[in-house]
Amino acid sequence: KLVETKSFLKEDHDGQQNTVITARFREKSSSLKRRFSTDCQEESNTYTAFTLRKENLETLEAICCLSSVLGVLPSDFSYAGVKDKKAITFQTMVVKKVTPMRVS
Repeated sequence: KLVETKSFLKEDHDGQQNTVITARFREKSSSLKRRFSTDCQEESNTYTAFTLRKENLETLEAICCLSSVLGVLPSDFSYAGVKDKKAITFQTMVVKKVTPMRVS
């Protein structure tokens, strides 16, 4: 299975722009090449907050998929609690060592 992600900006009730990421599994259709970040300019103290929208996906599964795509460890993600796998849920998260540009 592959994870498919989409990101977009959404305005919250205070008028602030937040990045929302949608993650879902889909069947593998062809060979997948791993892409690793070659951006050596990133500082290790960079933290990016975002909202994860997920459907039919456990929180830990989503984090593992996102960590492999972003080239960081699953332990670089911070979040409060886990959400129901069978629902469409929104989870606020923070990831370290990733710039906002890479998350979107």
